[in-house]
Amino acid sequence: MNARPERGTHDGFLNGLIAGGVIGAGFAIAFAPRLALEMRALAAELMHAASLTGHTTRDLSRGKR
Repeated sequence: MNARPERGTHDGFLNGLIAGGVIGAGFAIAFAPRLALEMRALAAELMHAASLTGHTTRDLSRGKR
């Protein structure tokens, strides 16, 4: 005898999956703009530091101080 689960036994899982997706999307929308701005600022700082390092390395290799 094959006992088949009744229809609708996975409704809780499906509801939780949908609710989690909606909540996750809400958090992504709420926090993404600020995080994107922070990442851009960090990238700009790193590019500036890399540029300064490159200029210093070039000057030192040419014998300038």
